[in-house]
Amino acid sequence: MTDYKLSQSGLKDWLADDLCLHQWKLKHIDHAEQPYNDTFNKGHYFEYLLINETSKNGEAPKPQYLKDGVTMTKEYRDLTQSAEEAKRIWSELGIEIDCVGCRMEHGNTKGLFDVVATWNDRKCIIDVKYTETKETDWRNGWGNPSEKVEAHIQARHYVKLYHDVHGEWLPFFFFVFGKSGWIKIIKCNVAVDSMEQHQDTIDGFFPGLRAAESEGFPALPKFNKCRSCPFFESCEHKATLPEIETIEI
Repeated sequence: MTDYKLSQSGLKDWLADDLCLHQWKLKHIDHAEQPYNDTFNKGHYFEYLLINETSKNGEAPKPQYLKDGVTMTKEYRDLTQSAEEAKRIWSELGIEIDCVGCRMEHGNTKGLFDVVATWNDRKCIIDVKYTETKETDWRNGWGNPSEKVEAHIQARHYVKLYHDVHGEWLPFFFFVFGKSGWIKIIKCNVAVDSMEQHQDTIDGFFPGLRAAESEGFPALPKFNKCRSCPFFESCEHKATLPEIETIEI
């Protein structure tokens, strides 16, 4: 495991409260094939239309069609229209894309950047998000980005990785596009102490990884988590009955 390079998604999943090490290994070490849900597929298609980002194997995502095989479903027609509006906004903002799907590695970390662009005569990092949540949804969406911890991890990871590779600190932006048409542009100002904290988190990850490997990456089967796991059907450790919760009253 000495050659493992940590991505932002690997770190986010590792820090989850309900971490199942077996699932983490399947996803981030074995790279086991997993089915993607409808929201992911629509988001991937939207990003393809906006920035021409293909899948990991270089294939372009396909829209869904009606039974005639020619007419796109209403959802995908709406996606296409939203992507055209997003392109207009990017053009009027003067964003010039320098790189799409940029892969970078340094030391024991790696990252796949959606976009490195030039905006207002300065390079920047842009991550594109598509969501079906409402603009004000602070629990599952982007209603309160200052409290969205997984987004903070991603911003820190990419800003630091770009600096490690190129020696330059770049501004980081999330461009969030909602299904209903709302758009948010979020600039993440990553403080020095925040970056130091991220490095401490990375340094603490690898001893934990070695410990997990020595234990065989044990599963943590919980009924509700297992039901949403992409490896549910094939997992021999899955929980098929809900747990009993006991409370004192």
